[in-house]
Amino acid sequence: MYAARQNLSMETLRGLACILLVAYHVVGSEALANGLKLPGGHDLHRFNEALSHLRMPLFTFISGYVYGYRPLSGGLAAFLAGKLRRLGLPLVCVGSLFAVLQYLTPGTSTQLALGEFWKLYLYPFAHYWYLQALLVIFALFALLEHSGLTRRHGGLAVLLLVLGVIYPYREQLPALFSLRQAFYLFPYFVLGVLYFRMLETAVRAHSRIVVPALALLCLGYGWLTPVLGDTATLSHLSLGFSMLLLLLVAASNLRLRLLARLGIYSYAIYLLHVFFTAATRLALERLGVNQPYPGFALGLAAGLLGPILAYRACQPLPWARLLLFGQSLPRRQPATPPPTAATGFPPSAD
Repeated sequence: MYAARQNLSMETLRGLACILLVAYHVVGSEALANGLKLPGGHDLHRFNEALSHLRMPLFTFISGYVYGYRPLSGGLAAFLAGKLRRLGLPLVCVGSLFAVLQYLTPGTSTQLALGEFWKLYLYPFAHYWYLQALLVIFALFALLEHSGLTRRHGGLAVLLLVLGVIYPYREQLPALFSLRQAFYLFPYFVLGVLYFRMLETAVRAHSRIVVPALALLCLGYGWLTPVLGDTATLSHLSLGFSMLLLLLVAASNLRLRLLARLGIYSYAIYLLHVFFTAATRLALERLGVNQPYPGFALGLAAGLLGPILAYRACQPLPWARLLLFGQSLPRRQPATPPPTAATGFPPSAD
């Protein structure tokens, strides 16, 4: 069991990230098109938009932080093979299952035609693009670590600076294997590694000064730049704002055991929540329940609790754990504990 599980603060943040992600898909990414199909001006849509600078950056920041516990230490090939198992197998298996069910179920927003299922393995599809992006990030960062360029704090800082400079230009990259999304998230991964290796000790030692200062900076940033845009409008302003938010939530050292317990199942929640949120929405439509707030509460509860129950049901089934969650087959040992995310949010590969 890796040491990150003992970090109550990071597990709390992981649980918070799960709630933000599930809430986003319950409400829907587009007004009147998916999720609860609410108009764009609805308060729940505004809630989603307000958190766009924190939601996926937080998952990726945690991934970088957890990488600090289990960095590349052996062979590069073995490290990448572990990530491919942990992230690639669920991409293929869970992504395929979702695409098939979405295609067969009336009332869903079908994204792929029957003859286009191959695209989900090579191009962004639903929320599984994040697995592709993380694979790219881990591969690139592992190469840099292997070369020694990021072993020192100075190298990490230079990498973060370079990624910040090219941040707004990711649209010039091909869509293949979520390369654009990978370079959108890469700075937050590096910030997580840097926070673990260099910043955390100093921040914790001076938290009474650092936390209020970061909070004031975030408020001032938002007041001085009222039009930051959402994460679809990538700019140096949005990058700076997201980084300040990440440092603020990390420095705040939140410790809530309920959220931390939720965070232990973050990978299962990420992979499976859409099955349960969609089923809840369709059931409420059949029952004629079209009130947004009850629908939001029920969808959120189903999206959080359903994957936990599904994961626990898979515990006696080693092959199910391998194919659905990327966990290695046991070596004459009892079932492993919940996937507390060895990939950080997607738990890092074990």
